[in-house]
Amino acid sequence: MTTKKTTSVPSRLANFTEIAVDRSRWLLVPAYLGLTVVVFMISVRFLVELWHALGAFWTMKESSLMLMSLTLVDMVLLGNLVLMVLIGGYTNFVSRIDVQATDRPAWLERVDATGIKHKLFGSMVAISGVHVLRAFMNLGELSPLEQADARVNLAYMLVTHGVFVLSMVLLALADRFVAGASVLKASGQESRIV
Repeated sequence: MTTKKTTSVPSRLANFTEIAVDRSRWLLVPAYLGLTVVVFMISVRFLVELWHALGAFWTMKESSLMLMSLTLVDMVLLGNLVLMVLIGGYTNFVSRIDVQATDRPAWLERVDATGIKHKLFGSMVAISGVHVLRAFMNLGELSPLEQADARVNLAYMLVTHGVFVLSMVLLALADRFVAGASVLKASGQESRIV
């Protein structure tokens, strides 16, 4: 005599909900494809800026060369930031990237949320630093009347940059604290906050 296994309605509903929640991660794929387009747009804009810089190279002042270089560095850092969000987010939340490649960066093999947070904050601090440096260098090319507004803007930029740096330091300390607590817990010792 065979018995038919019956499942209750709440159990089937819970199973359906769990499957739907699990599959919902694929709804992020259009966003990640959009970020791929953004990386392409940044690359094209970089090449346009480089082309303009090459055209004006022979008549360019040293300060203009520095500002142009900072602009290009800023674009590269922005591209790196978007790429890290794209690859890290897709890998952590949608699916593992399983493409055979020999030139793959080492950090792709060990992508985790903590590493991505640190890389993102590092990129944000670097981008912010480039913007502050560019604004500082632009001060000399402004009229005295424009300099007053630019100095106020520079002060706000410095405060924002400081907040990014402080946030990065606090995040690193928090991650170190959590990692230390995990090690103590794994070794069977009680963790104490001193």
